[in-house]
Amino acid sequence: MMLQLVAAGRCITVLPDWLLREAAASMPIRLLKIGYQGLHKSINLGTRAGESRIEHMAGFFRLVRSVEP
Repeated sequence: MMLQLVAAGRCITVLPDWLLREAAASMPIRLLKIGYQGLHKSINLGTRAGESRIEHMAGFFRLVRSVEP
């Protein structure tokens, strides 16, 4: 929804580049970095007790842990 608002000229948004690269191919939007090298942040994940054992959540956590910072 945010990208549709951007494409309509109604707002701007800040989203991860991996999400924008895919969406930009099918939408009339322009991607810009924040700062010379872009904006790099740490992202923390959390779940409610017991949810990390649900298979799709466990798979997501395995994937996230496999990516180099």
